[in-house]
Amino acid sequence: MKDDAKSTTEVKGVKRALDVLSCFTLETPELSLAEICSRTELPKATVHRLLTTLAQAKFVIQDEETSKYRLGYMMMVMGEIARSQVNYLTKAEPILKELVYDIDETVAVASLDGDHHVCTMVVEPERSVRVTTAVGTRRQCYFGSAGLLLLAYQPSTVVDEILPTDKLEAFTVWSTTDPSEFRRRLVGVREHGYAIEKGEAFPDVTGLAAPIFDHEGKIVATASIVAPTHRVPDERIGQLLKKIVDATMQISRELGAPQAISQESFSAG
Repeated sequence: MKDDAKSTTEVKGVKRALDVLSCFTLETPELSLAEICSRTELPKATVHRLLTTLAQAKFVIQDEETSKYRLGYMMMVMGEIARSQVNYLTKAEPILKELVYDIDETVAVASLDGDHHVCTMVVEPERSVRVTTAVGTRRQCYFGSAGLLLLAYQPSTVVDEILPTDKLEAFTVWSTTDPSEFRRRLVGVREHGYAIEKGEAFPDVTGLAAPIFDHEGKIVATASIVAPTHRVPDERIGQLLKKIVDATMQISRELGAPQAISQESFSAG
């Protein structure tokens, strides 16, 4: 019984430490002790003890001047290890770099993570005016062309579980907020094999997304061209769609995707 109680206590401690680390985001990379207590709803003494342990192991660092905490270098090391294990990124990087060199626009890769999608790679052009984002950025599952594409290839049960039933968040005045209308769009995205959105995620930004499949034929990520809308006139959309679809098909082939998927024909119509 004592061993069981000890095991339960240790698991609870690990869970609390992970809750503390999860408080840090790209939007809030530095947090005070009070802010972490508020986010985790844990007692001050408990959070302070956890932070002390995490700091000793270099998972967090405390700023000497502000006393705020931020993630330490061990998180960076573990992040690189995790990234190296994501097979599609290794395959995708050279192909997408070549694509970006060709089209001179930003390409972002994202994968579904629960009820959000997370950016796992960004390849940017050298031009000064471009759309930018950052690896690790988390968005609502239905955000942008990436959200449309990723949800379109999920089973209906998964979509039912993670998609709000009342109203979707409006990111701009052009965002789709009606769940029924959004679901209808998912059907069209699945039929065409790509997603297009103009100004729905960010004003004056257009997104064109295509899927990346693994050896089992399951979607593992999406690659999206994101560019200022004035650089994506209607006559350029078909050209860019073909290029992003060709690139994701090539990545899928290198991941061992079934021939029926990796050789799908493209039609911008």
